[in-house]
Amino acid sequence: MTGAFSAAGYEVVEADTGNDLAPATLRDTANGIRAANIPYIAVGTLDVGMRDRDPASGNTRVFVTVTGKVLDVTGRFPRTVSSVGPVQFSGTGPNETVARTNALQLAAEKAAQQMINELNVKAVR
Repeated sequence: MTGAFSAAGYEVVEADTGNDLAPATLRDTANGIRAANIPYIAVGTLDVGMRDRDPASGNTRVFVTVTGKVLDVTGRFPRTVSSVGPVQFSGTGPNETVARTNALQLAAEKAAQQMINELNVKAVR
């Protein structure tokens, strides 16, 4: 997701916050980035499903479910300004590793692009 946001002209600061943010973690994160004068935070999750066989190609197929949102943290409480998902994407490949990587890449790119489009419509920068 960071690549898509960066390519769209947003300044990206990567952070490792785990899977789902607990309310206390979100509050602490929002307070920290607010103190650093960063107005927005993007949070996304990608959940990998079980592999199966693609009926058309015979390759291994893996589905990924993606959710994401961009929060405005300039106010007292974080406010969602863009969101996506849950949406599923699949990737195929000769083995599970390749299929999973393809699915994760596609899901991240598509979700990020949808959020960027929403931000552009709302003129959020």
